[in-house]
Amino acid sequence: MPLSSLAEQNFEDTVLRALERLERITVPRPAEVDLAALAIAVDDLPPPSMLADETFEQMPLGQFLVGPPPRVVIFRRPVELRSANAGELTSLVRAVLTELIADLFGLPPEAIDPDYA
Repeated sequence: MPLSSLAEQNFEDTVLRALERLERITVPRPAEVDLAALAIAVDDLPPPSMLADETFEQMPLGQFLVGPPPRVVIFRRPVELRSANAGELTSLVRAVLTELIADLFGLPPEAIDPDYA
């Protein structure tokens, strides 16, 4: 398996582990927050149309789409570039996923993950 494919698979595994962790958290969430109904995707980079938006000070790490189905997309390369090591990558993926899901449902991140910091 080429190294790039291995890196992509490792990143996708990190995203899936972060989602599984959120699904296991027993925190009262509004009924419309159904993590199992979310489509989660990984793209290498944000779409060019998103990058054309000059409101970003930094390259976006992900986006959510209302759907149906509601969808959260994490951008692999920008997240990897902001992570110095595997531990930072895991933490950043968890934070980005939590923030995107919270934004999708109009909630604070702590409503999705009480350990969010």
